[in-house]
Amino acid sequence: MKKITKLSVFDFDGTLVDTPLPEFGKKEYQEKTGKVWPFPGWWGRALSLDMSIFDMPTVPMVMTAYEKEKENPHTCMVMLTGRMVELRDNVKEILDAKELTFDEYHFNRGGSTETAKIKTMGKLLEKYPTVKSIEMWDDRIEHIPIFQAWGDNLVETGRLEDFTINVVPADRH
Repeated sequence: MKKITKLSVFDFDGTLVDTPLPEFGKKEYQEKTGKVWPFPGWWGRALSLDMSIFDMPTVPMVMTAYEKEKENPHTCMVMLTGRMVELRDNVKEILDAKELTFDEYHFNRGGSTETAKIKTMGKLLEKYPTVKSIEMWDDRIEHIPIFQAWGDNLVETGRLEDFTINVVPADRH
């Protein structure tokens, strides 16, 4: 079994895949279906991930990083999204269609996205005790300082040697 020394953690919406934002997606839904968006919310709805309605290209900058990270045999590839676990099959269908595979797929099981992601990464560090480096890709500007403080603390305490977060400039938020 290979020794895992790095977690490469990729967000889904706006990072791996340019999924539609609610204000544009609801409009596009109406244009393509002739119907008004039938729900008050967006992010928790499987319909917001319907590939027959929405064009969801990958983000080129992130694909370059994905390919590089995938080549490292000591890296655990992690897809970590704020989407709820109930949308697991929908998210995986999109990733499969784009031939994006990961060693670990993690979803929000409740609570804020940033808290859920930190909790999940903590569990991954327990699962992979030989990890000395985490590199993240995320587009949510407001979450970056929270992740950075968490990672910096792990470096300061000696748990990690390196923590890096790559801000994906998706101009979405």
